[in-house]
Amino acid sequence: MAEGMDFAQKIAEDKAIRGNMDKIGRKILIMSGKGGVGKTTVTVNLANALVDSGCTVGILDTDLHGPNVAKKCSVVKRKFSLPKMVGKRSIRSKPGQG
Repeated sequence: MAEGMDFAQKIAEDKAIRGNMDKIGRKILIMSGKGGVGKTTVTVNLANALVDSGCTVGILDTDLHGPNVAKKCSVVKRKFSLPKMVGKRSIRSKPGQG
């Protein structure tokens, strides 16, 4: 529980998070008990393949030691913003585009 947050606030926060997570149709978890095995690479490549096939994709990087998804998606040193939408498909930069 977050410091200074009472039990009722924590319950309300958990309920709000659950409500938002329930709006996501499918969730894919990429994990390993070992570091340096390519989890971020697999995640970014899978996300790109799904977007190319017409899916809407979001990535939540929970790496506590140094999230690298931003580097793999070329958003380092750029202000992050929501993608531009054209019809129902988003336009995003591919790795290497800036």
